[in-house]
Amino acid sequence: MRKAVSAALLLLTACSQGNSAPQSDPESLIECALAGAGTFDWTCAIERSESADGLILTVLHPEGGFRRFTVANDGRTLTVADGAQVASVVPADDAIEVAVGLDRYRIPPKALSHDAQ
Repeated sequence: MRKAVSAALLLLTACSQGNSAPQSDPESLIECALAGAGTFDWTCAIERSESADGLILTVLHPEGGFRRFTVANDGRTLTVADGAQVASVVPADDAIEVAVGLDRYRIPPKALSHDAQ
């Protein structure tokens, strides 16, 4: 009986840790293509915060990872706030497309505005 209960708890824990979008405001969801995926989907979330370096965007991945970017005063340029990789930024329809390593994100202009909250 004890083994059956342990197995059921293990199964329940595994099922509850599935790859789902970050639990946040639906308005904060952005399109992303992670780990070299060929297509974008709406599974990443974005959070804005201010620091001594200025506006910081944190992109939350559905599996728990994240990337942080510093937004330049021009509202169009991003740099990676931590880590050694460089961000590539390309204008796209109604967003900018940011690539870091194998991950790509479509960030809407309102997220880049220093005035928006």
